Amino acid sequence: MEYRKPHIMVIGDIMLDHYLVGSVNRLSPEAPVPIVNVNREYHRLGGCGNVVSNLTSIGCRCSCISSIGEDKNGELIEQVMESNGIHFLPVYNNGPTTTKTRIVEDQRHIQMLRYDLETIEERFIERIFNKIEWKFYDLIVVSDYNKGCITPYVMKFLKSLHIPIIVDPKPRPESSELYKDVFLITPNEKEYREMDKIDCLYTLETLGSKGMVLMSNDSDFCPVHISCEPVEVYSVCGAGDTVVASIAACISNDIDIVTSAKIANKCAHYVVTKPDTVTLPKEIFEEAVETFT
Repeated sequence: MEYRKPHIMVIGDIMLDHYLVGSVNRLSPEAPVPIVNVNREYHRLGGCGNVVSNLTSIGCRCSCISSIGEDKNGELIEQVMESNGIHFLPVYNNGPTTTKTRIVEDQRHIQMLRYDLETIEERFIERIFNKIEWKFYDLIVVSDYNKGCITPYVMKFLKSLHIPIIVDPKPRPESSELYKDVFLITPNEKEYREMDKIDCLYTLETLGSKGMVLMSNDSDFCPVHISCEPVEVYSVCGAGDTVVASIAACISNDIDIVTSAKIANKCAHYVVTKPDTVTLPKEIFEEAVETFT
């Protein structure tokens, strides 16, 4: 099929993933803890930023609305967005930019420790909604980590635009109303169990090594189980973001929902075999599209 580059808006909680990588050869004499001799440091976009990274990697045009602090980590996020040609619309808040720092042992890729810097409060991202030409967007992705960006008001406004919405959800008491009437939600197995039934068109439950189940509120739609081949799993971090990005790109190209889910399943199958969080390569996505269309 001829694949066009859709324009997708990503809205949600952005984070900076900060990695300190090094070797471990001894325990500290001060306490029974390993000493990591750091030899490498790097940053990646996390939270909704990982969806953005996957979308741009597979060839989509992408914009992003999120909230950051007026600090060094917020500046790093803006720099990465700019260098990747992403139209970033930040809303600045008084707290720190949400940051996850992971200390990783180099040879075996073992995470020794993670510490987080964040505040959880309403971020009022709707303050910039009137600056956006919404008619130019094919689809909206909502990446909800319940850090304050995704509120009932935000969801009500987005639904009023009548643009297809895909939600990567975070279970909470108001989930049923918050995600009601969207095109698709993509909970993992744990999230699906924790949420009440959502009155949306489609639900794609991701089941890790057991594949996925696509369900619908349409009584004529029979649930579809999509299996995956057994592989050695290094990391499931970011697999959900890969699923969301792949389906968003497919739906924006008028690929039917079942085929889109199969493509997303194959793409997720690739990323879980890689150490750490990886961005889906364009050639892997195109190969999956070619396989199922």
